[in-house]
Amino acid sequence: MRRKSILPVVIALVSIITLFVAGTAASEELKVVTINVWSGLDYNGTIKMGRYETKEVRINRYQLLVNELRELDPDVICINEANPLPRFARKLARDLKMDYISYINMGGIHIGVVGIPVNFRH
Repeated sequence: MRRKSILPVVIALVSIITLFVAGTAASEELKVVTINVWSGLDYNGTIKMGRYETKEVRINRYQLLVNELRELDPDVICINEANPLPRFARKLARDLKMDYISYINMGGIHIGVVGIPVNFRH
């Protein structure tokens, strides 16, 4: 059994703490947004999980998310139920002109990047 590294999580926490301390020292605010972006999966299926929404609805929901996050202009964004990772986090970061760190905590059965269900990398 491959052991998952918690290094990305530790790096993210250290980064947030560093930003907080630096912001406090300069009397600035650190704006953090945490949001459940909802995977849209129905969590049923062995080879591939089903989806609750069409591709068009999913794209529209994503664009609404990006527009709202741009409006909020946060320093740090923490996303939950993002799928598939790291692609979702990379795309969101690119669209918002931010850096990203992602961590897959649920992904079915995988050997490297190959696994089942094929559309499950939470």
